[in-house]
Amino acid sequence: MKTKLLVLFTLCLSLNVFAQTSYNTSYFPNSGNPGGVNTEPTDNLTAGWGILIAPAISTNQWSASFALPFAFQFYGNPVTSLRASANGLVSFAANPSLADNNTDLPSGILPDSTIACFWDAFTNTPATGNNDSVCWKVFGSAPNRQLWIKWATFESGSPSVSAVTYSCVLEETTNNIYMVESDFAVNISTALTSVTTGVQLNTSTAKQYDNKYRQRPANATTSADNNYILFSPFALTNMAVSSAECSQPVLNKISKNTINNPIIRVRVPANGELNALALTQLSFNTNGTFSTSDITSARVFYTGGDSTFNALSQFGSAVSTPIGAFN
Repeated sequence: MKTKLLVLFTLCLSLNVFAQTSYNTSYFPNSGNPGGVNTEPTDNLTAGWGILIAPAISTNQWSASFALPFAFQFYGNPVTSLRASANGLVSFAANPSLADNNTDLPSGILPDSTIACFWDAFTNTPATGNNDSVCWKVFGSAPNRQLWIKWATFESGSPSVSAVTYSCVLEETTNNIYMVESDFAVNISTALTSVTTGVQLNTSTAKQYDNKYRQRPANATTSADNNYILFSPFALTNMAVSSAECSQPVLNKISKNTINNPIIRVRVPANGELNALALTQLSFNTNGTFSTSDITSARVFYTGGDSTFNALSQFGSAVSTPIGAFN
């Protein structure tokens, strides 16, 4: 009986690393304002807030540079000032270019070091309303302050929606970023009026919540029913193997003259994202095989994080008629 021996190898490693910090995301529906620091009872208040972009504008624009009131890190890098756009962007870049229609992240049209806070197109029926503004306010006390950037009753999108209120919140010490859905008078549910929510370091490194067709839910004007998305930073670590496991997932008999039969599965879980490990060699032995003359060749296939066998990606070269120890 001539058969071919297949070894299925599963290596759970991440191969692409671009930054020393990344972000976890969580969604909190109907949870009020994050952390309870902003205690204003309604969403659309602007009294006592500073103005970044004034009402009644006819074109998309960036605000003037605004100095951050406390130390803050974005993707692990200290940032000291920001600009806000009229279509839901906050950028730490010195001279960011405008990006109108939202896309998925990472995006080639988005400036580096930018937050997409419900990023959408600028209104296609300008000018914006006489009460529409992008404003700012600091809540809380050191070292737990929050800087709120709020688009208050702001007209946006193409087709446009006349009045939506939402905010980008930067938190001192934790370096958390919150994106708060506040006052949406209607359920905005079409692809053309949906938004992109995420953070982007550069055109290779970004973290997005959902996709660019994420829909804005209907919300009332009270802050108690606000939803928010948390982007929480965590430090990337060097990759290290945590264990090695060998199993025989398929116990069926092997038919004569068949190929690519899975015999052994090797799983090597690894933790960390930096300095990806490279697999260079595997060692096997045919000891215990009843008749090695029945084996015509041995191969290793790589299936990434999928424990189900497939023969799509061969690792190394086939070993013909293996007897005893082989690599």
